[in-house]
Amino acid sequence: YVKNFVVSADQERMLSEMSIARVLEGLENKTSYTFTCGVLEPDLGYRRKQLTYQYYDRSAQMILLSQTDITDAYLEMARYQEEIRAARQEARTDALTGLCNLQGTVESATAYLQEEDEQAALLFIDLDNFKSINDTLGHSAGDKLLQEVAKILLKHVRQSDLVGRIGGDEFLVYLRHVCSVDIVKQRATQLHETINDLSKIMGITVSCSIGIAFAPA
Repeated sequence: YVKNFVVSADQERMLSEMSIARVLEGLENKTSYTFTCGVLEPDLGYRRKQLTYQYYDRSAQMILLSQTDITDAYLEMARYQEEIRAARQEARTDALTGLCNLQGTVESATAYLQEEDEQAALLFIDLDNFKSINDTLGHSAGDKLLQEVAKILLKHVRQSDLVGRIGGDEFLVYLRHVCSVDIVKQRATQLHETINDLSKIMGITVSCSIGIAFAPA
């Protein structure tokens, strides 16, 4: 049954779940033993099945196996979970830049600090005189600048690092697993220079200030 019908991702688990020893263990103190798996049916394609074992005659150890198609309920639950995941992601994302917002940045950085023992660095980046750009050139110019800064930060860090916009013109970069203080200083200098170079591209004066903190030090 497993070889011919069960999808490859579930086969190993099913071989364990369907073994007689495992079934008897599951029925030891319960009226039924139930689990689910994905199967491929020739006419219907992918379906989700619920397998239920229960005693027909406990003293004789005669077991009744029934199978129920739960595909609709499974897909509905999968859609619901995806909606929840998307909503959580949206709540953690800055709409303008696509970076993590304050909530998402704090949650992720806190988790990294609690879970990892290696040296890390936190870069706090503040655009200089950003308010004057909004006041003189308009919010569309300010928004464009924020988006360009976000692109620079993403381009110059590793995919495993964290980049967030945590305020109007404030960004945070969390560098994981850093080897030395000097490397982080070089990275910060590079970011500083690249952001300042936006002055030439956008035709406005752009500069930033960067502060660095190291963990665990």
